[in-house]
Amino acid sequence: MNLFKFISKHQTLNKMSNPAIKRKSDQITKDTDFFQDVKPALKQSKLNGFTKQTNSKNDDIKVAPRQQLLTSFIPYQRQFSTGTGKISTNSLLISAWNINGLRRILETKHLQNYFNSRKPDIICFNEVKTSQEAIDKDKLTSWVPAEYTCYFNPSKLKKSHSGTAVITRYKPISVKYGMGVDQHDMQGRIITLEFETFYLVCVYVPFSGSEFKNLAYRINEWDPAFRNYLVSLKQKKHVVVCGDFNVAHQGLDMWEESGQYIGSSPTERNSFGKLIQAGFVDTFRHVYPNVRKYSWWNLWKGNKEKNLGRRFDYFLTNSEAVEGIKDAFVRCEIDGSDHCPIELLFNPNFASEKQNENNEKISTITID
Repeated sequence: MNLFKFISKHQTLNKMSNPAIKRKSDQITKDTDFFQDVKPALKQSKLNGFTKQTNSKNDDIKVAPRQQLLTSFIPYQRQFSTGTGKISTNSLLISAWNINGLRRILETKHLQNYFNSRKPDIICFNEVKTSQEAIDKDKLTSWVPAEYTCYFNPSKLKKSHSGTAVITRYKPISVKYGMGVDQHDMQGRIITLEFETFYLVCVYVPFSGSEFKNLAYRINEWDPAFRNYLVSLKQKKHVVVCGDFNVAHQGLDMWEESGQYIGSSPTERNSFGKLIQAGFVDTFRHVYPNVRKYSWWNLWKGNKEKNLGRRFDYFLTNSEAVEGIKDAFVRCEIDGSDHCPIELLFNPNFASEKQNENNEKISTITID
Protein backbone atom coordinates (compact mmCIF):
# COMPACT_ATOMS: atom_id res chain seq x y z
CA MET A 1 0.00 0.00 0.00
CA ASN A 2 1.52 3.35 -1.03
CA LEU A 3 1.43 6.39 1.22
CA PHE A 4 -1.45 8.06 -0.67
CA LYS A 5 -3.71 5.01 -0.36
CA PHE A 6 -2.84 4.67 3.33
CA ILE A 7 -3.78 8.30 4.05
CA SER A 8 -7.05 8.01 2.09
CA LYS A 9 -8.04 4.84 3.95
CA HIS A 10 -7.16 6.43 7.28
CA GLN A 11 -9.29 9.53 6.50
CA THR A 12 -12.25 7.33 5.48
CA LEU A 13 -12.09 5.38 8.75
CA ASN A 14 -11.96 8.62 10.73
CA LYS A 15 -15.05 9.90 8.91
CA MET A 16 -17.01 6.73 9.59
CA SER A 17 -16.05 6.85 13.28
CA ASN A 18 -17.17 10.47 13.58
CA PRO A 19 -20.77 10.34 14.99
CA ALA A 20 -21.82 13.62 13.35
CA ILE A 21 -20.69 12.51 9.90
CA LYS A 22 -22.24 9.07 10.37
CA ARG A 23 -25.58 10.65 11.34
CA LYS A 24 -25.40 12.82 8.22
CA SER A 25 -24.70 9.73 6.12
CA ASP A 26 -27.64 7.88 7.66
CA GLN A 27 -29.86 10.93 7.06
CA ILE A 28 -28.90 11.06 3.38
CA THR A 29 -29.78 7.37 3.05
CA LYS A 30 -33.19 7.94 4.66
CA ASP A 31 -33.87 10.98 2.49
CA THR A 32 -32.96 9.01 -0.61
CA ASP A 33 -35.40 6.25 0.35
CA PHE A 34 -38.14 8.81 0.94
CA PHE A 35 -37.33 10.55 -2.35
CA GLN A 36 -38.09 7.34 -4.25
CA ASP A 37 -41.73 7.59 -3.11
CA VAL A 38 -42.19 10.62 -5.36
CA LYS A 39 -41.76 8.64 -8.57
CA PRO A 40 -45.01 6.61 -8.34
CA ALA A 41 -46.91 9.83 -7.63
CA LEU A 42 -45.44 11.44 -10.72
CA LYS A 43 -46.22 8.40 -12.86
CA GLN A 44 -49.80 8.52 -11.63
CA SER A 45 -49.95 12.17 -12.69
CA LYS A 46 -48.64 11.22 -16.16
CA LEU A 47 -45.50 13.32 -15.71
CA ASN A 48 -42.32 11.87 -17.16
CA GLY A 49 -39.61 12.17 -14.56
CA PHE A 50 -39.18 15.41 -12.69
CA THR A 51 -40.40 18.57 -14.39
CA LYS A 52 -38.02 21.36 -13.54
CA GLN A 53 -39.21 24.91 -13.03
CA THR A 54 -36.38 27.38 -12.71
CA ASN A 55 -36.71 30.56 -10.70
CA SER A 56 -39.91 29.27 -9.15
CA LYS A 57 -41.07 29.72 -5.56
CA ASN A 58 -38.40 29.11 -2.95
CA ASP A 59 -38.26 25.63 -1.55
CA ASP A 60 -40.34 25.47 1.60
CA ILE A 61 -39.04 22.24 3.10
CA LYS A 62 -35.37 21.53 2.58
CA VAL A 63 -35.36 17.90 3.76
CA ALA A 64 -37.95 15.17 3.76
CA PRO A 65 -40.53 16.23 6.37
CA ARG A 66 -40.88 12.88 8.11
CA GLN A 67 -37.17 13.00 8.97
CA GLN A 68 -37.08 16.70 9.76
CA LEU A 69 -39.90 16.39 12.24
CA LEU A 70 -37.81 14.06 14.40
CA THR A 71 -35.85 17.08 15.63
CA SER A 72 -36.44 18.63 19.05
CA PHE A 73 -40.06 19.49 19.85
CA ILE A 74 -40.80 22.89 21.38
CA PRO A 75 -44.01 22.73 23.45
CA TYR A 76 -46.57 25.45 22.84
CA GLN A 77 -50.13 26.20 23.84
CA ARG A 78 -52.26 24.51 21.22
CA GLN A 79 -55.74 25.67 22.16
CA PHE A 80 -57.22 28.24 24.49
CA SER A 81 -60.47 30.12 25.05
CA THR A 82 -60.88 33.84 24.47
CA GLY A 83 -64.26 35.57 23.93
CA THR A 84 -67.89 35.03 22.96
CA GLY A 85 -67.32 34.56 19.24
CA LYS A 86 -70.32 36.74 18.36
CA ILE A 87 -70.09 38.73 15.14
CA SER A 88 -72.56 41.58 14.80
CA THR A 89 -72.08 42.45 11.14
CA ASN A 90 -73.75 40.61 8.26
CA SER A 91 -71.02 41.78 5.87
CA LEU A 92 -67.83 40.38 7.35
CA LEU A 93 -64.76 41.23 5.27
CA ILE A 94 -62.06 38.57 5.66
CA SER A 95 -58.71 38.95 3.94
CA ALA A 96 -55.94 36.40 3.37
CA TRP A 97 -52.43 37.23 2.18
CA ASN A 98 -49.17 35.35 1.80
CA ILE A 99 -46.95 38.27 2.78
CA ASN A 100 -43.60 36.46 2.33
CA GLY A 101 -42.15 37.85 5.54
CA LEU A 102 -43.82 40.11 8.10
CA ARG A 103 -40.78 42.24 8.88
CA ARG A 104 -39.97 42.76 5.20
CA ILE A 105 -43.47 43.81 4.12
CA LEU A 106 -43.85 46.18 7.09
CA GLU A 107 -40.69 47.98 5.99
CA THR A 108 -42.22 48.59 2.56
CA LYS A 109 -45.47 49.96 4.09
CA HIS A 110 -47.50 47.93 1.60
CA LEU A 111 -49.26 46.00 4.36
CA GLN A 112 -50.18 49.07 6.39
CA ASN A 113 -51.48 50.85 3.31
CA TYR A 114 -53.60 47.88 2.28
CA PHE A 115 -54.99 47.41 5.78
CA ASN A 116 -55.88 51.08 6.16
CA SER A 117 -57.56 51.26 2.77
CA ARG A 118 -59.60 48.04 2.95
CA LYS A 119 -60.11 47.86 6.73
CA PRO A 120 -60.80 44.08 6.84
CA ASP A 121 -62.56 42.75 9.91
CA ILE A 122 -60.20 39.78 9.92
CA ILE A 123 -56.91 39.35 8.08
CA CYS A 124 -55.03 36.04 7.81
CA PHE A 125 -51.34 35.81 6.95
CA ASN A 126 -49.15 33.09 5.46
CA GLU A 127 -45.34 32.97 5.57
CA VAL A 128 -44.93 35.30 8.53
CA LYS A 129 -41.32 34.07 8.73
CA THR A 130 -40.52 35.28 12.21
CA SER A 131 -40.62 34.16 15.83
CA GLN A 132 -42.90 35.20 18.65
CA GLU A 133 -39.86 36.62 20.46
CA ALA A 134 -39.02 38.88 17.51
CA ILE A 135 -42.65 39.95 17.17
CA ASP A 136 -42.72 41.04 20.81
CA LYS A 137 -39.20 42.48 20.98
CA ASP A 138 -39.42 44.53 17.79
CA LYS A 139 -43.09 45.48 18.24
CA LEU A 140 -44.09 44.12 14.85
CA THR A 141 -47.79 44.57 15.66
CA SER A 142 -47.60 48.22 16.72
CA TRP A 143 -49.40 49.19 13.50
CA VAL A 144 -52.48 47.13 14.43
CA PRO A 145 -55.43 49.17 15.82
CA ALA A 146 -56.26 48.61 19.48
CA GLU A 147 -59.65 47.03 18.74
CA TYR A 148 -57.95 44.10 16.97
CA THR A 149 -56.43 40.97 18.54
CA CYS A 150 -53.41 39.18 17.06
CA TYR A 151 -52.72 35.43 17.05
CA PHE A 152 -49.44 33.99 15.75
CA ASN A 153 -48.35 30.42 15.04
CA PRO A 154 -44.66 30.60 14.05
CA SER A 155 -42.66 27.66 12.76
CA LYS A 156 -41.12 25.56 15.55
CA LEU A 157 -38.43 24.22 13.21
CA LYS A 158 -37.01 27.22 11.38
CA LYS A 159 -37.84 30.76 12.39
CA SER A 160 -37.33 32.22 8.93
CA HIS A 161 -39.80 29.85 7.26
CA SER A 162 -43.54 29.37 7.14
CA GLY A 163 -45.69 30.60 10.03
CA THR A 164 -49.27 31.89 10.08
CA ALA A 165 -51.10 34.71 11.81
CA VAL A 166 -54.63 36.04 12.23
CA ILE A 167 -55.60 39.59 13.23
CA THR A 168 -59.26 39.96 14.09
CA ARG A 169 -61.67 42.66 15.17
CA TYR A 170 -63.97 40.02 16.70
CA LYS A 171 -62.69 37.83 19.50
CA PRO A 172 -63.28 34.12 18.87
CA ILE A 173 -64.59 31.56 21.31
CA SER A 174 -61.33 29.64 21.06
CA VAL A 175 -58.08 29.51 19.13
CA LYS A 176 -56.26 26.36 18.07
CA TYR A 177 -52.77 26.08 16.61
CA GLY A 178 -52.24 23.18 14.21
CA MET A 179 -54.55 20.27 13.49
CA GLY A 180 -53.45 18.13 16.43
CA VAL A 181 -50.87 16.01 14.56
CA ASP A 182 -47.25 16.59 15.65
CA GLN A 183 -45.87 15.49 12.31
CA HIS A 184 -47.69 18.31 10.51
CA ASP A 185 -47.94 20.98 13.19
CA MET A 186 -44.29 21.90 13.75
CA GLN A 187 -44.11 24.38 10.89
CA GLY A 188 -46.90 26.67 12.15
CA ARG A 189 -49.13 26.20 9.12
CA ILE A 190 -52.61 26.33 10.66
CA ILE A 191 -54.59 28.57 13.00
CA THR A 192 -58.27 27.84 13.68
CA LEU A 193 -60.56 30.43 15.23
CA GLU A 194 -63.96 29.29 16.45
CA PHE A 195 -66.71 31.88 16.23
CA GLU A 196 -70.36 31.56 17.21
CA THR A 197 -71.57 30.34 13.81
CA PHE A 198 -68.45 29.09 12.01
CA TYR A 199 -64.80 28.07 12.17
CA LEU A 200 -62.21 30.19 10.40
CA VAL A 201 -59.13 28.22 9.37
CA CYS A 202 -56.00 30.04 8.19
CA VAL A 203 -53.72 27.59 6.36
CA TYR A 204 -50.41 27.59 4.50
CA VAL A 205 -50.24 24.33 2.55
CA PRO A 206 -46.74 22.88 1.94
CA PHE A 207 -45.16 23.60 -1.43
CA SER A 208 -44.24 20.49 -3.42
CA GLY A 209 -40.67 21.72 -3.77
CA SER A 210 -38.29 21.94 -6.69
CA GLU A 211 -38.37 18.78 -8.81
CA PHE A 212 -41.43 17.72 -6.76
CA LYS A 213 -39.18 16.54 -3.92
CA ASN A 214 -41.90 17.11 -1.28
CA LEU A 215 -44.80 15.90 -3.42
CA ALA A 216 -45.15 12.50 -1.76
CA TYR A 217 -45.34 14.02 1.73
CA ARG A 218 -47.86 16.60 0.63
CA ILE A 219 -50.14 14.31 -1.39
CA ASN A 220 -49.95 11.18 0.74
CA GLU A 221 -49.71 12.67 4.23
CA TRP A 222 -50.46 16.38 4.58
CA ASP A 223 -53.44 16.70 2.21
CA PRO A 224 -55.41 13.70 3.61
CA ALA A 225 -54.77 14.80 7.21
CA PHE A 226 -55.86 18.37 6.52
CA ARG A 227 -58.90 17.20 4.56
CA ASN A 228 -59.97 14.99 7.47
CA TYR A 229 -59.44 17.90 9.86
CA LEU A 230 -61.73 20.19 7.85
CA VAL A 231 -64.38 17.48 7.50
CA SER A 232 -64.37 16.99 11.27
CA LEU A 233 -64.89 20.73 11.78
CA LYS A 234 -67.81 21.03 9.36
CA GLN A 235 -69.62 18.31 11.24
CA LYS A 236 -69.85 20.79 14.13
CA LYS A 237 -70.23 24.20 12.46
CA HIS A 238 -69.84 25.93 9.14
CA VAL A 239 -66.23 26.33 7.98
CA VAL A 240 -64.39 29.09 6.17
CA VAL A 241 -60.81 28.14 5.23
CA CYS A 242 -58.36 30.48 3.54
CA GLY A 243 -54.73 30.76 2.55
CA ASP A 244 -52.05 29.71 0.11
CA PHE A 245 -52.91 26.19 -1.08
CA ASN A 246 -49.94 26.10 -3.46
CA VAL A 247 -52.01 24.68 -6.32
CA ALA A 248 -53.75 26.09 -9.38
CA HIS A 249 -56.86 23.96 -9.56
CA GLN A 250 -58.36 24.68 -12.99
CA GLY A 251 -57.17 25.92 -16.37
CA LEU A 252 -58.50 29.39 -15.59
CA ASP A 253 -56.25 29.45 -12.52
CA MET A 254 -52.96 29.25 -14.45
CA TRP A 255 -51.54 31.17 -17.37
CA GLU A 256 -49.91 28.21 -19.09
CA GLU A 257 -52.77 25.69 -18.71
CA SER A 258 -50.31 22.88 -19.48
CA GLY A 259 -50.23 21.30 -16.03
CA GLN A 260 -46.51 20.63 -16.30
CA TYR A 261 -45.22 22.95 -13.60
CA ILE A 262 -44.95 22.54 -9.84
CA GLY A 263 -48.22 23.69 -8.31
CA SER A 264 -50.27 22.79 -11.36
CA SER A 265 -49.46 19.12 -11.96
CA PRO A 266 -52.40 16.71 -12.33
CA THR A 267 -51.44 15.02 -9.05
CA GLU A 268 -51.63 18.25 -7.06
CA ARG A 269 -54.80 19.40 -8.80
CA ASN A 270 -56.51 16.06 -8.23
CA SER A 271 -55.61 16.15 -4.54
CA PHE A 272 -57.15 19.62 -4.20
CA GLY A 273 -60.18 18.27 -6.07
CA LYS A 274 -60.67 15.69 -3.33
CA LEU A 275 -61.20 18.57 -0.91
CA ILE A 276 -63.91 19.93 -3.19
CA GLN A 277 -65.45 16.45 -3.38
CA ALA A 278 -65.43 16.32 0.42
CA GLY A 279 -68.02 19.10 0.46
CA PHE A 280 -66.11 22.38 0.10
CA VAL A 281 -66.64 25.20 -2.39
CA ASP A 282 -64.11 27.52 -4.04
CA THR A 283 -65.81 30.82 -3.24
CA PHE A 284 -64.23 32.88 -6.01
CA ARG A 285 -65.06 30.28 -8.65
CA HIS A 286 -68.56 30.01 -7.16
CA VAL A 287 -69.15 33.74 -7.65
CA TYR A 288 -67.14 34.13 -10.85
CA PRO A 289 -67.17 30.78 -12.71
CA ASN A 290 -65.54 32.13 -15.89
CA VAL A 291 -63.18 34.85 -14.64
CA ARG A 292 -59.42 34.41 -15.00
CA LYS A 293 -57.51 35.84 -12.03
CA TYR A 294 -54.11 35.08 -10.53
CA SER A 295 -52.83 35.55 -6.99
CA TRP A 296 -49.15 34.58 -7.42
CA TRP A 297 -46.49 35.59 -9.95
CA ASN A 298 -42.80 34.87 -10.43
CA LEU A 299 -41.51 38.35 -9.70
CA TRP A 300 -37.95 37.48 -10.69
CA LYS A 301 -39.14 37.06 -14.28
CA GLY A 302 -41.33 40.16 -14.20
CA ASN A 303 -44.39 37.97 -14.69
CA LYS A 304 -46.79 40.18 -12.78
CA GLU A 305 -46.40 42.95 -15.36
CA LYS A 306 -47.00 40.33 -18.06
CA ASN A 307 -49.94 38.85 -16.09
CA LEU A 308 -48.39 35.38 -16.21
CA GLY A 309 -49.36 33.87 -12.88
CA ARG A 310 -51.42 31.31 -11.05
CA ARG A 311 -54.22 31.40 -8.52
CA PHE A 312 -52.66 29.66 -5.53
CA ASP A 313 -54.76 31.39 -2.85
CA TYR A 314 -58.34 30.45 -1.97
CA PHE A 315 -61.27 31.00 0.30
CA LEU A 316 -63.30 27.80 0.69
CA THR A 317 -66.51 27.20 2.58
CA ASN A 318 -68.45 24.05 3.24
CA SER A 319 -71.20 23.66 0.67
CA GLU A 320 -73.92 24.34 3.25
CA ALA A 321 -72.48 27.83 3.85
CA VAL A 322 -72.61 29.12 0.26
CA GLU A 323 -75.67 31.21 1.15
CA GLY A 324 -73.36 33.27 3.32
CA ILE A 325 -71.06 34.14 0.39
CA LYS A 326 -71.76 37.73 -0.67
CA ASP A 327 -68.72 38.36 -2.85
CA ALA A 328 -65.12 37.30 -3.44
CA PHE A 329 -62.12 39.30 -4.60
CA VAL A 330 -58.57 38.76 -5.87
CA ARG A 331 -56.71 42.05 -5.34
CA CYS A 332 -54.17 41.79 -8.16
CA GLU A 333 -53.48 45.53 -7.98
CA ILE A 334 -51.93 45.23 -4.50
CA ASP A 335 -48.12 44.93 -4.38
CA GLY A 336 -45.84 43.95 -1.52
CA SER A 337 -45.35 40.21 -2.06
CA ASP A 338 -45.19 37.60 -4.80
CA HIS A 339 -48.81 36.93 -3.77
CA CYS A 340 -51.64 39.44 -3.68
CA PRO A 341 -54.40 39.58 -1.05
CA ILE A 342 -57.66 37.73 -1.56
CA GLU A 343 -60.90 38.65 0.17
CA LEU A 344 -64.25 37.16 1.08
CA LEU A 345 -67.35 39.15 1.95
CA PHE A 346 -69.31 36.77 4.13
CA ASN A 347 -72.51 36.87 6.16
CA PRO A 348 -71.81 34.76 9.26
CA ASN A 349 -75.43 35.11 10.37
CA PHE A 350 -77.10 33.89 7.17
CA ALA A 351 -78.65 30.86 8.89
CA SER A 352 -80.35 32.92 11.61
CA GLU A 353 -81.52 35.48 9.02
CA LYS A 354 -83.07 32.71 6.98
CA GLN A 355 -84.77 31.32 10.07
CA ASN A 356 -86.17 34.76 10.91
CA GLU A 357 -87.53 35.10 7.37
CA ASN A 358 -89.24 31.73 7.64
CA ASN A 359 -90.74 32.69 11.01
CA GLU A 360 -92.07 35.93 9.54
CA LYS A 361 -93.67 34.05 6.65
CA ILE A 362 -95.35 31.65 9.05
CA SER A 363 -96.61 34.49 11.27
CA THR A 364 -98.30 36.22 8.32
CA ILE A 365 -100.42 33.20 7.40
CA THR A 366 -104.10 33.76 8.25
CA ILE A 367 -106.96 31.32 8.25
CA ASP A 368 -110.39 32.51 7.06
